[in-house]
Amino acid sequence: MEEFVELEGKVAEMDIQQKKKVAAAMVELERAKQEKANSGGGFLNKMFGNVLKDTCESNYDCESPEVCCDFGIKKMCCSSGMRVFNGLPPKQQGQMIKVPLTNPNPYPPGDPRNRDPWG
Repeated sequence: MEEFVELEGKVAEMDIQQKKKVAAAMVELERAKQEKANSGGGFLNKMFGNVLKDTCESNYDCESPEVCCDFGIKKMCCSSGMRVFNGLPPKQQGQMIKVPLTNPNPYPPGDPRNRDPWG
């Protein structure tokens, strides 16, 4: 029975130490967040604010058809090249033209379909 009471006292002491460590870690984390929020972050952060913050880390952070694209200064979900602007469409598409071709051996001879439309 004495051994149980002794072990229970040690467990309670370890629990108190663990709670102190967790509290210290939380204070440190909160301090780091405040420091990061208060820091200027440089010229670009002052200029653009949250525009340059990453919105994804991997493809699993994006919705199904989109993937995480890394643009060097920012990571964001993009549609992997779909719907990319490829310039204005041409004003005219290619037109088919008639190419004259004479049949050297018309069959049947004298058929009006075999006459040369160009000559």
